[in-house]
Amino acid sequence: LVDRMNRARRMPPESSVTVEDVEAVIPMIFERGKNYFYDQYRAQSGGPAGQALLDQMARSPQWTLTRAEMSAIVPDESELRRTIRTMTRREMIHMVGDDRYQITVPLFARYVAQVSG
Repeated sequence: LVDRMNRARRMPPESSVTVEDVEAVIPMIFERGKNYFYDQYRAQSGGPAGQALLDQMARSPQWTLTRAEMSAIVPDESELRRTIRTMTRREMIHMVGDDRYQITVPLFARYVAQVSG
């Protein structure tokens, strides 16, 4: 964002970052951070169960799933508990309300939606 603002000679306080500016740099963020995002999605999510949950969350409104929806994706209860615990501990997801989990960082949710198609 700073590079974009500097190239356009847009300086505060006369100019501020817009939503359009943020949207314009997201592809570059994914490209420059591809190893980080890839590692989070593939390795840090708890394996295939975590990836499946993230894939579905990224396609869901507000990037959330209920515990019941998660159980339908990962039917083995012990594997589901382990995966939720792993992703919660790594702050990839967090609990919203009594029974919903949400991807914590919207940028990561957008990455998952992009790679999971």
